[in-house]
Amino acid sequence: MYERLEKAVQLVENHSRARVISHYDADGIAAAGIVCRALLRKAKFFHTTLRRSFDQELFERLKEENNDFVIMCDMGSGQIDKMEMLEKDVLVLDHHAPLRDSDSVVQINPHLFNMDGATQGSASTVCFLLALALDESNWDLCGYAFAGAISDRQHDPAFSGLNEVLLEGAVKRGLIKVEKQLALRGDTIGDGLEKTIFPFFKGISGRKKPISKMLKKLGMEPSTTLKELDGGTKRNLTSYLSIQLMKQGVRPETVETLTEDRYWIESMDLYASDLGSYMNACGRSGNLGTGLAFCLGDKDAAEEAEKLRERYLSGIMEGLVKLEKDGVFEKDHLQFFYTENSSLAGTWAGVGMQYMFNQEKPTIALSVQEKKTSISGRGTRYLVGKGLDLADAFKIAAEALDGSGGGHAVASGASIPKGKEDKFLEMVDSRVGEQLTPQE
Repeated sequence: MYERLEKAVQLVENHSRARVISHYDADGIAAAGIVCRALLRKAKFFHTTLRRSFDQELFERLKEENNDFVIMCDMGSGQIDKMEMLEKDVLVLDHHAPLRDSDSVVQINPHLFNMDGATQGSASTVCFLLALALDESNWDLCGYAFAGAISDRQHDPAFSGLNEVLLEGAVKRGLIKVEKQLALRGDTIGDGLEKTIFPFFKGISGRKKPISKMLKKLGMEPSTTLKELDGGTKRNLTSYLSIQLMKQGVRPETVETLTEDRYWIESMDLYASDLGSYMNACGRSGNLGTGLAFCLGDKDAAEEAEKLRERYLSGIMEGLVKLEKDGVFEKDHLQFFYTENSSLAGTWAGVGMQYMFNQEKPTIALSVQEKKTSISGRGTRYLVGKGLDLADAFKIAAEALDGSGGGHAVASGASIPKGKEDKFLEMVDSRVGEQLTPQE
């Protein structure tokens, strides 16, 4: 990897300007933010675009633009043929499963160095690694890297691989403080139970009255802050919530994440998970410029991101409560639901997979639009351990239907022509069935 990083640094040094492309989720925004700040500190010009996917329209646009140097963040490894066809200097900083390595494109991806890009290195931590190779003073950008990795759930159950190495360096330098806490967001117990997405408690999350009733039963007040809980009270609450999750059929390894490590960014007075939710809110709401400006330190963007985050989290919770009520449709080897909101589909599928529905089948969300259908799929590491590979299933099914798909074994996306949803589900169901069937 060091040799590859040296090539990447040389590319940056050899060009005065870079065309930066990145994904629109929190990991992609963080990745772009890190790269852009590192370029700024090198007095390099840049033009950045955040996108949902790398499609033919973007490919044609990049070919036509007068740019000698393109940096792809959080995408590119699955489109390496197109990267080569750009006939420019291209640097790919990705963590999705690569089609292959390349002689002409400089590609830095955990998968190419015996690491799992789904769990051990995100786009933002790969980009942070490049920033450090460019200049050691870029350690101050570590908060964005961990925020991106957390938003991709790579801290669950703990950081490992590249993420762990970088975390150790940040902690050693006093930049990050690790705290063991109950996995609730917000200042008070009531606020935490009402707004926390991971974990989700059926019949409780997002609902004030059931929360008050539950806490009264435990002798607690919703207004009590999490920091005010003494050891015994905190243990009682944790035990009660753990039992609640087990009653929902949540897997033991997921129940264990009710208590988690949280990562405090000293320079920002903010937890990395909260930083990630600001960026997610900007990306998922379509305020991409605000998200990037926030990463670049713009104070007005930070204020706007805070407002967007409140609306974003509220929208997620409303959708989850509705999903809990409506349920999903089931096929032999998968479960699925339809939603009009494609930007939140993956989050809803992920929470539903872990906390609501059948733990033996991956969960798929479909969003039918004017000409195409966007699809998000989520599994669990338990299912991946049994053979699930959603990236493989989505890629095969989508491409057979004149669409595109891919991602990670545990979480993938696809885009197919409108009207081919049933065929896609049929093909993925069959492929997943083959994956999860024990081999003789």
